Amino acid sequence: MHEMFRVLRARIKAFLKRRQLERDLDEEIAFHLAEKRQELEEVGMAAQEVAMTAKRQFGNASLAKERSREAWIFGSVENTMRDVKYAVRVLRKAPAFSVIALLTLAFGIGANTAIFSVVRSVVLQALPYQEPGQLYKIQEVAHDGAKRFPLTCVAAGNFLLWTRHASSVGDLSLLMPSTDYLNLKDETVEITGVRASANLFRVLGIQPWIGHSFSTDEDYMGKGRSVILTYSLWKRLFQSDSGIVGRTIDLNGFPFVVNGVLPESFYFPRQNELYGTNIAGWTHSIEYFVNLALQPNEVRPGMQMFNFAVIGRLRPGISPNRANEQLDVAEAQVPTGGLTGVKMEVELHPLRAAIVGDAERKLWMVMASAAVVLLLVCVNLAGLLIAKGVGRVHEIGVRAALGASRLAIVRQFLIEALTISAGGGALGVVAAYWGVRVLVRAAPVEIPRLPSIAIDGRVLLFSAAITVSAAVLFSLVPAFWLSRRSSAGMVRAAGPTTTVDRAISRIHQAVAAIEIAFCTVLLVSAILLAQSLVRVLRANAWGNVSHVLTLGFSAPPSHYQDASRRVQLITDVIESARNVPTVEAAGITTALPFTGQAWGNDVDFKEAPQT
Repeated sequence: MHEMFRVLRARIKAFLKRRQLERDLDEEIAFHLAEKRQELEEVGMAAQEVAMTAKRQFGNASLAKERSREAWIFGSVENTMRDVKYAVRVLRKAPAFSVIALLTLAFGIGANTAIFSVVRSVVLQALPYQEPGQLYKIQEVAHDGAKRFPLTCVAAGNFLLWTRHASSVGDLSLLMPSTDYLNLKDETVEITGVRASANLFRVLGIQPWIGHSFSTDEDYMGKGRSVILTYSLWKRLFQSDSGIVGRTIDLNGFPFVVNGVLPESFYFPRQNELYGTNIAGWTHSIEYFVNLALQPNEVRPGMQMFNFAVIGRLRPGISPNRANEQLDVAEAQVPTGGLTGVKMEVELHPLRAAIVGDAERKLWMVMASAAVVLLLVCVNLAGLLIAKGVGRVHEIGVRAALGASRLAIVRQFLIEALTISAGGGALGVVAAYWGVRVLVRAAPVEIPRLPSIAIDGRVLLFSAAITVSAAVLFSLVPAFWLSRRSSAGMVRAAGPTTTVDRAISRIHQAVAAIEIAFCTVLLVSAILLAQSLVRVLRANAWGNVSHVLTLGFSAPPSHYQDASRRVQLITDVIESARNVPTVEAAGITTALPFTGQAWGNDVDFKEAPQT
């Protein structure tokens, strides 16, 4: 073992001093040739024969150099470097082929790299919380006979029943998205946040970067108002003020004490991810957390006030099924308000699955399509290499006749392919980097965990893997085809009148068949997606919206507490819109049609009207 390391160290040292060793070797060979010439001159040989005889007696100087280099460094490294240099020369002699190959590979590798970065961040990467596998989203389900009605939200009063009668399940946190108005010195800013129970950050395993979390008393109204800021909001609106903790800020005209600031790396689901539904206006990132401050009408259990979400961490040793059973026992105590036949139950869903939803299936479909595109790229390049290889038959035949082994020929083609693929992979990674940046800014809000999408080390490893795989795929067919032919046959086949033989014809036909098959798969997929899109558009064609514009506005409660002021504001907005010359009609609504953004209230009749 010691001897092996000594040799390895010596060869590495020789590799680093290669130029000096080459000069020393040239001087050594020149010295020996000079001695030979001197010996021949002393025995009276004619001057015109001395140089040639000295070289002949010394032997093959080039072979001596090769053997010396093999002793200095790794032969495989030397051969590979020589093959790479030759591959670069070959590619420079065919610029059109090289450009087409580079751009084609850049497209295929770049698309796969960009899509894999999305799949890794959204689907494969664990949530950035402590032991994320123990986190669950918990929701209520109403059963009316055989009918099942999953409820998007949870009633706070029912949640309190869980904490009292199923406390052994684990740590359960209650939260509700909220939109508030932050009143600064010179402006009022609308921000999106969450009303959260005091144990939320304990459930997630997150500690504030500066400051502290909420106290348990603050879960109920009248026990104070406090807020915890996200790092981005703290930096954007408070200029990274390290003295912010303990200060009071104005939310909706009420004073809130700043308890702390969360770490920059902190992630929290958007409102639509939290509730598992894409309600319009609920797609904003969370910027702050305020204490829960439950109101008296919210703490009563029953079939009303379903406004909250629940995230729970199961205790070690508690399975989801066992937790579900214990929570169902507590849920059975929820009063149904006289609704006969209605039974309330609870469902647990892993938090990651609840956040990702059906986006996982869609992303894997896109990833599969990108893989098919890359295979199609490899098939195209294999066809190009075969066509290019026909022109190199004579070259390969001469190399084989001079002693090049089949492995050496295959290795040369593979290194040429790796050289092309490395260039295409580098261009593809650059394109993927900018593509991901554009995607994060312009992607639909339905993609979960969007801010976490990035090109990281593992994505680069994936890109390197598909780069090498692509090179192997599109180089092996032409390499093996050429290496299996006899050297004499290849030299004869290089004549100007020789036609393409049957083997080449069969390979071209196979490549064309594979290309047609892959293109058919992609074409059918595109047609099916287009048909689905047309059906969706037809289903949503409930009116002519081609010339309809929407404008959203909101009024800070502290400025419009009086109902008459709110009515006057709405009247002024409508009249201003109607007075615009290009506007034919204007109206106002609390929710746009068919967006899911609407609230309902129950109407109770003491007695059905007589008809």
